Amino acid sequence: MLVKTIQWLKRERSSSRLALVLQLGSRVGSSGLALVWSRLLQGAMGSSLYGGYLSFLKLASLGGLGDLGMGGAVNYRLAQYLGQGKEREAVRFLASARGLFLLLGLAMGAGFALGAPILNLGLRFDNVPGLGSTGALFGMAAVAVMVSIFSSYSANVNYACGNLVWPVIPGFLLAQMGLAAHWLLARQGFPLWVQYSPYVLVAIITLLLTRLWVRESHPQFAAWLPLELDTRTGLALFESSFWVYLCSLGNKIYTSTDSLLVLKSFGANQVPMYEFNYRACELSLFVVTTAAFVAFPKIARLLASPTPGDRERAQAEAQKLNQFQSFFGCFAALGYLALNSLFMYVWMGHAKEPVPAASILLQTAFAMNLAVTACGDSAIQITGRTGPAGLRMMGMAVGATGLLNLGLSLIAAHYQFMAGIAFATVLSQAVLTLITAWYVCRYFRAPLGNWVARSILAPLVLVGIAGWLRSFLVLNSVGSVAVLVVGYAGILLVLARIIGITPAIIQAEVAMLRAMVKGK
Repeated sequence: MLVKTIQWLKRERSSSRLALVLQLGSRVGSSGLALVWSRLLQGAMGSSLYGGYLSFLKLASLGGLGDLGMGGAVNYRLAQYLGQGKEREAVRFLASARGLFLLLGLAMGAGFALGAPILNLGLRFDNVPGLGSTGALFGMAAVAVMVSIFSSYSANVNYACGNLVWPVIPGFLLAQMGLAAHWLLARQGFPLWVQYSPYVLVAIITLLLTRLWVRESHPQFAAWLPLELDTRTGLALFESSFWVYLCSLGNKIYTSTDSLLVLKSFGANQVPMYEFNYRACELSLFVVTTAAFVAFPKIARLLASPTPGDRERAQAEAQKLNQFQSFFGCFAALGYLALNSLFMYVWMGHAKEPVPAASILLQTAFAMNLAVTACGDSAIQITGRTGPAGLRMMGMAVGATGLLNLGLSLIAAHYQFMAGIAFATVLSQAVLTLITAWYVCRYFRAPLGNWVARSILAPLVLVGIAGWLRSFLVLNSVGSVAVLVVGYAGILLVLARIIGITPAIIQAEVAMLRAMVKGK
């Protein structure tokens, strides 16, 4: 049985459909288990230490940007060499890439370790009770940063080699083992750097496993030696990766700075409240954006096709995707506003250290962020797939609005306005959507007003109204719940009218799903 399973895995290593199913299952399972682990870790560590830990994770994740986006460039170049049958050139290219990644990893790791005193002073990790030695913690993080940069090289080589299926289940299991080890260490009261060590160990094991998978499928690409430093290769990689790097940098600013500012301005004990109250939005956003993950391979092929009429088909598919994401993104935002307080009470209300529901104002900011992010996802994705000019536009837009988000968040933190930090993300995301929607509409020669109405105006105005309505209702009676349900149903009907979802469209989609189920 084991031999047959191994043989089957070898045959299916490049199956995109199987990889998609496994990835979706892994992501859903990880998201569900994250709710359990969050409560267990918060109970074992206490609110203040756990808040400091969450903020530290966001800071450490910034170190992974040290590969300057070159991992994706390695994947692209190696895939080209394999498609052209130029394996000898690929081997020489990878030797130069390894030398470059080694240099980047050592430089970023050393920079993170040497910059620890400044980072600690600015973010006040020393004020977190029970954290332990900050020097040891930042030293452990420096190792993690180096491993993450080396892993960027290995993971992208593995992906270019077509090993899509093999990493999924081991990655899921190792992540859960790291969380379990962290929980056990937290229960014994070890300092944070010791509690963080299982994640570093998991990262090292993953790096070694990735090399093993490459050696199994393409042994000529699995070597770690020789190492070369070729200026021409480095410049070519940087030129290819710069715009991708700007996107990564902007996204990290969006996702990592809020918790750090809450830590600095409001204290570590407020970080779990901020993070946990956004958790349902994260799960909803993952579900809504999965549609883009499934749809964009087809849209990308249509955009790249020289066949007449394919661009029009791409435009139709993009509009349909935008309609779907706009409706379900706002639907999820309204569901979050209606149920988040109950969700927090059930999930964390009876914990050893319960985490309260956020204020309605902060919940409204989170809901608006969920809606505008989901509604704008398709424009951002399409912009990056229209060619080099689109990739440059996406890189500049994400990078610039990430800086806008950081500046507005700093102002809100200075004035002790926690909800303002979340609203800064809403405004920045709306600007990003506006820029990319303008580019997409110009590319397709389509009217900008319709896209802006679907992706920006409708989510901001209607979710804002939903938050205002929720602020007046205490959901402790059948009457108040009925008022909320009727009000939100009316908002969804207005939304459907604005974004163009008609009964005919719904009937066509249902018919298509029935045909797929019947195998036609």
